[in-house]
Amino acid sequence: MSVIPTIAPFMLPRILPRLRRDYPDLKLFLREEPSGAACEGLHHGRADCVLLALPFACGEVSAQVLFEDRLFVAGQPGEMGNIARAMPSAEIDETRLLLLEDGHCLKDHALSACARPELRAEATMMGTSLHT
Repeated sequence: MSVIPTIAPFMLPRILPRLRRDYPDLKLFLREEPSGAACEGLHHGRADCVLLALPFACGEVSAQVLFEDRLFVAGQPGEMGNIARAMPSAEIDETRLLLLEDGHCLKDHALSACARPELRAEATMMGTSLHT
């Protein structure tokens, strides 16, 4: 099973104990890799299944949505006004935006949700992992 890096450290600790308990004879081999490599591995027989974030073009495969995550904007206390509201993407200050580096589909999903393609070029900080 291939799992993308933005899911693996958060989901695997929750599901692996149950898999071991419910399927004690299961021989599970895990590979953490980006979505493109995971889909390629699925199509070439290196993986039987993948856990990735949708939407992602993975070719002709069967897919099952497991859950949906919301995106949040974080900032200093008091600087964002009423934090209980949805923030229009026009209010995002691209000079203070921290994005994952290219190759992480979560970056593309976040930018797509903002509907502001110029953010990709203007971001001044890049993270190499979701933990950053």
